[in-house]
Amino acid sequence: MTRDHTLAERLLDEGINPDNDHLLVQLRNVLMRALGADGGECRADVQDYLLENGDQLLPCTDGLTEMVDAEIESVLIKEESAHAACRKLVDQALDNGGRDNVTVIVARYTIPQR
Repeated sequence: MTRDHTLAERLLDEGINPDNDHLLVQLRNVLMRALGADGGECRADVQDYLLENGDQLLPCTDGLTEMVDAEIESVLIKEESAHAACRKLVDQALDNGGRDNVTVIVARYTIPQR
């Protein structure tokens, strides 16, 4: 559902895949959009989704997904509260090496009973 706004991601989107994959790793740190950056307006990605009762949204940084990607779904299902899920995911990312910043928000959607 999301994407990085980095030079590396743009090159991949345009079908440019340098022979040297190490270059792509370095270009992952070159931001193409950032709040408060000089040089213009920052455009937000806006998408609409139809949520169903019990759905969960997980806005997070790649510091989470790169460190615990395979475990995210089970944590969201298992943990009783959104707070506990956030704490568990951050702890797992840090325990797995935490090579980047880790930001996690869990929002749980429930249709009110009438």
